[in-house]
Amino acid sequence: MRLLFVGLITLLSISCNKNNDADKNLMNWPVIKVEGASNGTKNQIVPLTVYWPYTSGSCDVLSKFETSRKGSIIEIIALGYSSGGICTMDAGIKTKIYEFTSSSAGTFELRFMNRENTYLSHTVVIN
Repeated sequence: MRLLFVGLITLLSISCNKNNDADKNLMNWPVIKVEGASNGTKNQIVPLTVYWPYTSGSCDVLSKFETSRKGSIIEIIALGYSSGGICTMDAGIKTKIYEFTSSSAGTFELRFMNRENTYLSHTVVIN
């Protein structure tokens, strides 16, 4: 029983280390399309569907969004990685939901940043 417990702890620590390694290798993942509402209410989530291409099937992962605000301009970077290992070799388009919220009213330009300082823009008016 004690050996089983030690084995489980070892397995969990290896799994956690693998996830941390993936975070260290995050890169700016390209965004090819953004869809969603153009209006919202203060302190309410406005969900936007973000479309991104993949080339290594189950191994390509869009992990998270990193956001910075410059006045009414919100810059969003989609961060992802390829996990490696045994992957399906299909290619296509996947989606991930970005949740925009604002505690103040106004017109906001959401810029989904791609490589080489290009971006896709989506405007949201918050009342």
